[in-house]
Order: sequence, then structure tokens, then C-alpha cells
Amino acid sequence: MGRLLSMEILTIKNAGLTGLVPSSIFNITSLKRLNLNRNNLSGSLPQDMCLRLPVLEVLLLFENKFRGSIPMDIGNCTSLTTIDFSSNNLAGVIPQEIGNLQNLKELALDANSLKGPIPSSIYNISTIQMISLCCNHLSGNLPSSMGLWLRNLEHLYLGANNLSGFIPQSISNASKITNLFLSSNEFIGPIPKSLGHLGLLQHLNLGDNHFITESSFPEMSLFISLANCRHLRVLWIDHNPLKGLLPVSIGNLSNSLENIDASYCGIKGTIPNEVGNLSNLAFLHLNDNNLTGFIPMTVKGLWRLQVLNINNNKIQGSIPNDLCLLQNLGLLSLSKNQIFGPMPTCFGNITSLSEREQIEQTKTIGTIGYIAPEYGREGLLSTRCDVYSYGIMLMETFTRMKPTDEMFTGEMSLKHWVNELLPNAIIQIVDANLLRPEEKHFSTKVQSVSSIMELALDCCAESPQERINMNDVEATLRKIRLKLLANLEESSNSTLGSVRWEVVVGDVMLLMYFIHKESRTAFIDKGKTSVQMYDRLLNLAFSSLAEKEFKQDVPKFWEEPYPQASMWKPCTDRESPTKLGKFRKSNGFILVSANGGLNQQRVAVCNAVAVASLLNATLVIPKFLYSNCSQFGDLYQEEYFINILKDEVNIVKELPPHLKSLDLEAIGSLITDADISKEATPHEYVRTVLPLLLRNEVVHFLGFGNQLSFDPLPSKLQRIRKYDVSRNMLDKKLLGSFISNAPLKGHDAMRGPSKYLALHMRFEVDMVAYSL
Repeated sequence: MGRLLSMEILTIKNAGLTGLVPSSIFNITSLKRLNLNRNNLSGSLPQDMCLRLPVLEVLLLFENKFRGSIPMDIGNCTSLTTIDFSSNNLAGVIPQEIGNLQNLKELALDANSLKGPIPSSIYNISTIQMISLCCNHLSGNLPSSMGLWLRNLEHLYLGANNLSGFIPQSISNASKITNLFLSSNEFIGPIPKSLGHLGLLQHLNLGDNHFITESSFPEMSLFISLANCRHLRVLWIDHNPLKGLLPVSIGNLSNSLENIDASYCGIKGTIPNEVGNLSNLAFLHLNDNNLTGFIPMTVKGLWRLQVLNINNNKIQGSIPNDLCLLQNLGLLSLSKNQIFGPMPTCFGNITSLSEREQIEQTKTIGTIGYIAPEYGREGLLSTRCDVYSYGIMLMETFTRMKPTDEMFTGEMSLKHWVNELLPNAIIQIVDANLLRPEEKHFSTKVQSVSSIMELALDCCAESPQERINMNDVEATLRKIRLKLLANLEESSNSTLGSVRWEVVVGDVMLLMYFIHKESRTAFIDKGKTSVQMYDRLLNLAFSSLAEKEFKQDVPKFWEEPYPQASMWKPCTDRESPTKLGKFRKSNGFILVSANGGLNQQRVAVCNAVAVASLLNATLVIPKFLYSNCSQFGDLYQEEYFINILKDEVNIVKELPPHLKSLDLEAIGSLITDADISKEATPHEYVRTVLPLLLRNEVVHFLGFGNQLSFDPLPSKLQRIRKYDVSRNMLDKKLLGSFISNAPLKGHDAMRGPSKYLALHMRFEVDMVAYSL
């Protein structure tokens, strides 16, 4: 291989390579980019590596087993723009010579065993945009002048080391920083107010250090200074001995703020009413402090709140009924406080708690409206509680009645209501939009929903020991689904209502899959304790399934923009899609280069829209690679495509300027068929693609045909995927012109273009949705 003297790019990533890297690779003097990511390569890096690779620009070796030290001559590779040695077994110190790399933009050495101080020369590299040194054994102080030359720095990750001293005031000169992670170190002193000058700051993690509050200011001045950071989304200051007061100015923090963790900080005083101004807040952790007073009534303004944890404080009074208004609340912890009195009606079977009972009984976290009775009586939590919650959600899915609805008071609950009406009054139970007497197969559907409601009641048995287990739930649901499909297929002319019923039963199976098959854990940061999200998962799974699932009141979505085409008869049931509701902040950009013929390209567009929605990303208008096909705008109504999906997915025509110049392959953002499996599940995209998207702001799918599974897939994503290949996106006028002017084999120039078109659609999944 060393004889390939003209080679400039060598990429062998994720290939299962083992052993030592052949020394001949380091003899390719023309090499500019070397990517050996995600293998099992071992051994040491040559100490004269840069002498042998003088024009090297990109060096990617992360997720291997390299050991030894970083070569001292690394500073001689003066053309390097990217170094990624993360997730290896490298030891020793970081060479001071790295400071010679004045073209360096990204330096990633995290998750190794490096020790010693961070070379001060690194902070003199004015081109640097990302420094990631977390999860090592680095020590020493940050230089007082560290921010003076870092005018292009955007990401600084120094967490999980042994760094000490103060945070330099000069860090505010690095004005482009968006992510600042200094957690799990030994930093001391007050948190500098100058952090408030970082106007682009989005993520600030200072947790698990020894920061204190300035003695002359009892209020935590950090919240006052950070009011200037209008893009701030995440603020973690947990596990610091701050021991200050929460100022009323907490309500002046950015409207973008989604996550606050100020637990284990010794915070005193009351929770200010102004906290209710943080309308986008989803996670609020104030547990294990010395807070007093009451839960402020203004929490009702936190309508997006998912987690509220204020346990182990000195909070007094009763639980405000306004908590029942927080429909997204999935995790509530109030234990070890001085709360007593009546419980809100939305708390299920729990009716009252004395002051003593509050301390002893509320030791676990539950989901409002779905709590198992033993949780309220004894504070006991087990997988049987999850079974109970799942049964309640089954009832809610088919009845469209919430357990917190006003009609369910006193002894009357959703469970009791369903139990009283089964089996003779099933029509009164099921949502009228789901089960209509005039539909075909009505009796079959009645039998199916009766079986599902009986299963739901088995899940909600009063005694935990009498409840069915999730293995049996899965088996029963599969039997119900198979029986339903078998009865529907007996008739060759299946109705559109039958299709709808197959979808809803499939979604119930998907809901069971998420709860039973996937043990999801959300990790806050490397080295920190994981937070189990069972209750939040249940709430999210239900919300994605039930919110306006079967309403058909948005006819404009399927409206034909060209009058002459409005006479066409639709070939499938155009159910109005439920708006997923975009998050305010996109996680990044998705590029797609689709190959194959017309149909394969349309499949890729479908998948791209669904994946963009799944990952909360912005989709760039796809490109087509097939040599005989024009581009997207030549065949499709580009503006209409962007506008009609604007409530579902952000779609733009091109990348922003600062991302266009990136070498996507070099930074690991080029995703081919080898990187993600065919028919990949949503979970695989979240696990594999989302981290790349968050790190690099952009990913590029190359090819991307059938790269997204059909089962399991949430019905809303499935419906979006079906929509964007519907008849009203394809520009028939442009398509006709394209085909009539295309050179056809055997075409007679004297007679003109043929008057007939044969289009072979083949036979693929969801072909009805893809047909013209």
C-alpha cells in the first residue's frame, strides 16, 4: 500500500479491522485524509508520523484500541485541520507541540487516559472551533488568558477530569462558544459573571465541582448574568456548594431554556414565582437543597414541563391543583418534604397524605393519572405498576377519554367506567371516529376492541399479583391483530376503514414494543448517574399515538393545487396527518443524495422527511444521483413541498454557508448503506445518527433507499412518509415535459415523441401510497 504515492484519501472505517496499522500506510507521503474510525486497531502511533505524512490534513482514529502516547512530532503536521483520537487507550501527556498547528479546527482526545496539564499553546490556536478533552485524567489550572485568542471556538468539552482553580474571566472573549462543559472537575470559587457575555451560549454544564456563591451577594448572581444568554437551552450547575438564594431574575432567563439542574447545591429560600415565566422549560431539578415555602402556583405556566423534581427539601403546604394542567408532566418527585393535605384529583387513587405519611410514602416517582393503586397506598413501585399504566393507556387510546377528565371523580374512574359498560355497551366506550356501525366488518371490529378492553382491564387488576405480565400482553395483542387481519382478508374488497383499523392495532403493538422491549435510559452526561425514564416513555408513547390520531378535519393537506388534477380519484385513504409540532430549535441539517430510478428516489424522499421529523432536524432539498434523471425541482413542486410540510418538518433549499465548506466524510457525517442497516428502526437512527447530528450540525445520507423500517414505526411518521410522495407533490406538467423530451430507444424523429408511456412501478412496500 505504501507504493500508492498519489493517494490523497484513505477511508477504512467501521470495517472490523484488528491488529496493527501497516507501517506502509505511513509511507504514503501524498496522503491528506486518513480515516480508520471504529475498528479494533491497536499498537502505538509512529513517533515520526508527521515526517512521513507531511501534507496530512485530517486524521480520524476514534473508537479503536491504540495505546502509547501521542507522537511528539504531531506539531510538524502543520496542515492538520482535524484530529480525532477519542475513545482509545492513549496515555501520557498532550504534547505542547500541538500548539504549532495553526490551521487546526477540531481537536478530540476525549475518553483516553491522558494526564498532566492542558498545554497552554492549545489556547493560542485562533482557528480552533472544537476542543474535546473530557474523560481523561488531566490536571492543573486553566490559564488566565485562555480566551484571548479563541475567537472561533464554539465547543469546549473539558468535563470528567481533575482540573482545578478558577474559571478565567477571559473566557468571555471566546464569544462564539455555544457548548461549555466543565463538569466533574475540581474547580473552585464563584462562577464568573463574564459567562453572561457569551451571547451564543446554548449548553452550560458546570456540575459536580466546588463552585460557591459570592459572599457579598446572597442571591445567586449566575442567574442574573445569564439573562443575557438568549439562546441558552441547558443549564446544569448541580452538585456545587453554592448555598445561595434563587433570585426573582430567574424568570428573565432565555425563553429557549429547556433544562435546569440545580440539585445538591444547598440552595436556600423559596422558589420564586417568576419561575413560571420559563414557558419552554421541560426539566426542572431542584432536589436535595434547603428550599422552603410553597410550590408556587405559577408552575402552571410551565406547560411544557416533563420532569419536576423538588424532593428532599423543606417545602410546605399542599400540592397545587394546577399541576393537573401540565399535560406533559411525566415525572414528579415531591418526597422528603413537609407537604400534607388533600391530593389533586388527577393523582388517581391517592386521596390524602398527612405530614408523616408524606415523608414515608412518597418515595418513588409516578405519572399523574396513570398511577397504580399500590403506589398511592404503600409507595411501592414495580414492573406491575408499568402494566397498570399500560392498561390505562390502552383504554385511553380507544375511548379518547383521559383518566383526568372531569367526569372521573370520586369512585368513578376510567377503569370503572369501561368495566361497567363491557361487554354489552362497547359502542358507548369506543371513540365514534374509530368505530362506525355503517362500516363493513363492524362486528369483527367490535370483537377486536372488546378483546383489547378486556386485556386492558386485566392489566389494571387491583392486586398487582393478579395483573397479567407483559409477555402475555404481547402474545394476546398479536393474537388479536392476527385474528383481525384474517377476518378482514376474507373479503377481497377491503374498505378504507379496515386499513385504518390495521393501523391502529399496529400502533398499539408499537406502544407495547416501546414499553416492553426497549429499556430506555437518558444519560445526562458522561460519568453522571443515569435517569430512568419509564414514566416519561409511557407518556410520550401515548401522546404520539393518541393526539388527534383519527380526526379528519384538515382537508387542505390533501388538496390538489392544479384544478385539472382534482378530478382524479385518490387511490388510497388520505387521512389527514396529525401535526407533530416542530421543536423551536433544530438539531441540525440532513442532506440526502438519492440513487436509483424515479420510484427509488421517491422512497428516499419519503424516508428523508420521516427521519428529519424523528430527529427534529432541518431537511435540505434532496439531490438525485441517477444519471438519466433531473433534479428535485425539475420533477416536483418544490415550493409546495416546503410549504405543505412546514408544520411537520423544516425544509430548506441549501445548507447555510458555514456548513457548505465542511468535509463531511472527514468529520464522520457521511452516512452510507454500510453505516446504517437496511430497514433501520427509529431507535437505530436516534442511537447512531442523532449524536453525529448534534456534534457536527449536519449529516449526509448517500443512497438512502429503503433505509427506514415500516414496522415498528409510529403512525404519524408513517403518514408523513406516505404524504410527500402523494399526487399533489409531483409536478405532472414538468414530468410530462421531462419524459416527452427524453431520448427513447428506437424513437422516430420524423413521427415525434410516442403518445404512450409505460411506467413499471414494481412491487414495493407502501406502493399504493407511492403511486401517481
